[in-house]
Amino acid sequence: MALNAGPHRDFPHDSPRSGGGLGRPIVLASALLLLVGALAAMQLTDEASASSQTRRVARCTVPTPRNWEQENVLGAYEIACDLGGWICLPDPLEWWAVQPEGYSTSKIYQSQKWQTALVRQHKGRVFIQLDPYRPPRKGPLASRLPAQLENMTFASPAVRAAFKEEAIARTRWFDAKYVCLAMEIDAYYEQQRGDFDNFVTLFAETREAIKRDRPDAVVFVSFQYEQLLGGFAKVTGAPGHEPQWELFEKFEPFQDAVGISSYPQLGGIKDPTKLPDNYYSRIAEHTRKPIVFTELGWSTNRKWGGSEASQAEFLRRFEKVTRSLDLALVNHFMLHDTKVFGEFFESMGLLDSSGKPRQAHAVWKSLWPEK
Repeated sequence: MALNAGPHRDFPHDSPRSGGGLGRPIVLASALLLLVGALAAMQLTDEASASSQTRRVARCTVPTPRNWEQENVLGAYEIACDLGGWICLPDPLEWWAVQPEGYSTSKIYQSQKWQTALVRQHKGRVFIQLDPYRPPRKGPLASRLPAQLENMTFASPAVRAAFKEEAIARTRWFDAKYVCLAMEIDAYYEQQRGDFDNFVTLFAETREAIKRDRPDAVVFVSFQYEQLLGGFAKVTGAPGHEPQWELFEKFEPFQDAVGISSYPQLGGIKDPTKLPDNYYSRIAEHTRKPIVFTELGWSTNRKWGGSEASQAEFLRRFEKVTRSLDLALVNHFMLHDTKVFGEFFESMGLLDSSGKPRQAHAVWKSLWPEK
């Protein structure tokens, strides 16, 4: 819930000009009481606002470059690290553990050598996201699996073993502090409900293995928030439903945080000033864990009701309506505009494809400054 100033009070200008000699002292005393109360309320509001602005929240972004020339790819890591010190690397599962050559066939393994070197050079940290149910988030898991895992599910021992091995390896490769083991996993619940609990147990086992290897790792899954709320129906025509808070309960005993992927425009909100005060704060009613915004963004595309000004205003509004939450990290999706992820995401960067900062860039840098 946003912390707003208290109700406006009209203080008396002076005592009544009639009513006897006791009128002035009584009115002055009342005015002083009102003034003291108002000043106290203003102080509390100012302190709460200051607290929200100085609390430690990790700012993170996906280091998408302005183009894929080597110079700009390398430069994107420097810019991203400078923006908040954290970069996010989201990638689908490669399932290399079932290949005879093992991780030597992994493109991620090859890339992490120069990625981790760049992050260290620019004094950054890494947040990794694994995506076993990569887009389009429809159909069975089997459609994303290699031939060695044909027609298998999350109940299959071979799938479980390969998932664990890859998740542990990636955490080591990137020396990752934040580890999301499944992006927007509520989509799998809607598509493959009968296999969902098998993933829950796989998550618990994999998290335990990662924590043995790296006790300080923060391990969790993410939920697509607008889909979780049933809001996709407003935009995509998908079947509507009541909020699926019960999915939080399935993971609550195991995970270290709750991951939220949120794009309010996908839930039919086109004006950030109309974002309800409790849009995000109600999350705290369903978990006691810290919150990680694994993906957050506002498209400047006019088709989605966006503009540079509304993108900047969304970030301001987001900071205000999340002040009551225990935020650990917020990942802005993404640094530069890119065509990799589809039309909605093409104009979501803090910088455009020419490298020019948008209005949102300055707003983002001002949020949650370090103490």
